[in-house]
Amino acid sequence: MKEYIRTRHSVYLLTYHMVFVTKWRKPVITDEIGDFMVATAKRLCDGYGGELISGETDRDHIHLLVSLPPSKNITDIVRSLKTQLSKEVHAHPEYDRIVKKTHLWKCPTLVAFVFCGNNGFRFYGCCKAIYRGTAHR
Repeated sequence: MKEYIRTRHSVYLLTYHMVFVTKWRKPVITDEIGDFMVATAKRLCDGYGGELISGETDRDHIHLLVSLPPSKNITDIVRSLKTQLSKEVHAHPEYDRIVKKTHLWKCPTLVAFVFCGNNGFRFYGCCKAIYRGTAHR
């Protein structure tokens, strides 16, 4: 397991499991598009001060395991990731031809996270449905 991240004012290890599903579960994510989306998500997560631990794709969804600092708003990060991934896929003519100028992602998005306290207490399975920039339980 990864070590705790220590900053001047906090010690944390926040890991989020994000699943983005294509609209109508259309099988439009090819291996080439999937590799491009994982590389783009890694670059974006690095820009947010986080880290993409793992990224996997299937024909109709993408799984991202992301570590972010507690100062970041998860709702903003998810919205930004979905928007930027869609824009960058549509910006490539060869990928855009496959996706066919449709909205790529379905709303809402599920994000699960695990909290590990320094006393060994683990809190699993708190899922949030993030829909158009607001979090609902």
